[in-house]
Amino acid sequence: MVALLVAAIRLPLEDTSRFTFFWAVLFCVFGVLNGLALETTRAVTSARSQACASGWPVGRVLAAAMVFVGVVCAATAPAWRLALPAMDGSLSWLTSLAVVVGVTGFAGHTTFASALAGNALWRLYSLTVVAESAVRLVLILAAAWLGGGLIGLAFATVAAEYAWIGVAALSRDARHALSAHTDAGPRLFWRRVGSATAGQAASAILVVGFPWLLGLTSTRAVALTAAPLTMSVTLTRAPLMVPLNAFQNVAVAHFSQARGGRLGAAGRIFGLVCAVGIAGAGLAWLIGPWLLRLIGPGYVIDQATMAGLTLGATSLAILTLTGVLCQASALYRVYVTGWVTAAAVAVGALLLPLALAPRAVAALLAGPLIGSGVHFLGLRRARAETRPASALRSEPN
Repeated sequence: MVALLVAAIRLPLEDTSRFTFFWAVLFCVFGVLNGLALETTRAVTSARSQACASGWPVGRVLAAAMVFVGVVCAATAPAWRLALPAMDGSLSWLTSLAVVVGVTGFAGHTTFASALAGNALWRLYSLTVVAESAVRLVLILAAAWLGGGLIGLAFATVAAEYAWIGVAALSRDARHALSAHTDAGPRLFWRRVGSATAGQAASAILVVGFPWLLGLTSTRAVALTAAPLTMSVTLTRAPLMVPLNAFQNVAVAHFSQARGGRLGAAGRIFGLVCAVGIAGAGLAWLIGPWLLRLIGPGYVIDQATMAGLTLGATSLAILTLTGVLCQASALYRVYVTGWVTAAAVAVGALLLPLALAPRAVAALLAGPLIGSGVHFLGLRRARAETRPASALRSEPN
């Protein structure tokens, strides 16, 4: 968030649009690689609780992940270059190189942090997460102050993905965590990573990759004017999505233990999200355009668009909650199907023959709402299937 604001203040409008696309691509891939983090944490925790040392050492997982991701990203560098909208000549090659460097570093960062989490080394885990964010902030501010431009900000962003090396170098406990084992051998472990990654990819492309979708579905001339809109998307999402993403694991645990039906247990949360979203849309209508203009004179968005984007953020929050309910119910196929459907509908809306802002609002409203419908149908079907079995168990002999 701070990095995008720094870019908006220091870069010309067109370069800010380019940096936003770069940021969205980078963090979309980071979101996909969270599947590696989830499975590594689970595998290490499981092996530790079972006193099992027959799996794969996490140090090997880390090395293999970095080598594999680095080789794949380097081999597909031309595709990354084409996937970054509105980049010209050397800009496209340098920003694609930054993506390769950043994604490779993140593979190491997320595996290392997962090893710490799996070993319950929470202070070191927190230090690793904070170090990444702090190093990124310092480097971005330094790059902006030194006039590094778009490329300077891009490489400052990705350099932070190697901050974990400093933590590993300074802490014996952190290095020891890399000697922990997973609960399965390489073949089964990577198969599980693949399944977890598929689920993360379905949500990452819509949550953090939306500005990228905007750029890909727009002409170059339109894409270069997208900075005010993408900044508006970021600002209108923050009040709901930041706390919701931060507490997803807590929500999964809560709904997993809920008695009397998970949909019923989630009713108050859905009501609160809708109330906050509607109130937020009203505030966005009243003061949103004024707040956006504080960034710079080129940041102009009308009231209706700001309110529509806020309602779109609300629909995305609802989709995230229904996804959490599916995860808590172990309905992984329904979870992925809902997110894939939402992304597909959003892309379809972005391809409509409309101006940029109406397309964005339509995509953020229609995609998540239809995806939520898929989740709700799956949850209701699962509940209906469990009722007959429960009724049979409750009948007297």
